[in-house]
Amino acid sequence: MGLGEHAEAVSAELVARWKDPALWPLTPGAEETLRALKAQGYRLAVVSNWDATLPEILEVVGLKRYFDHLAVSALSGHAKPDPRLFKEALSALGVAPEEAVHVGDSEADLLGAEAAGMRALLFDPLGENPKALSRLQAVLHYLP
Repeated sequence: MGLGEHAEAVSAELVARWKDPALWPLTPGAEETLRALKAQGYRLAVVSNWDATLPEILEVVGLKRYFDHLAVSALSGHAKPDPRLFKEALSALGVAPEEAVHVGDSEADLLGAEAAGMRALLFDPLGENPKALSRLQAVLHYLP
């Protein structure tokens, strides 16, 4: 990474701040959207290519309570776009693929969800992709 002599100090700072919510800013509308989905009775899961710290990070930022299951690549051994990661979430939720919608921010999300038989929505908070949702709250308009 080119940190050279600063690598130890940077590493120590990251470890010290790992549980600081300021290190993990939320996408605008994330919590409001999750709250609305739960209020409407939806079962929610995370499907993520992340390391084993994701459950703790979600707890730190206050979002873990919204999810019924966390399908995390480092914990399951499967990474997106492998449909097995998506099928893990479906199985844990007791939901058929055709009843589920996956909201993701990458092509791996779209490919994996579709390979698992799910409908997929692309989220692009920068608004660069005209086919993607630019606001998370828009998800609420795509669900029955």
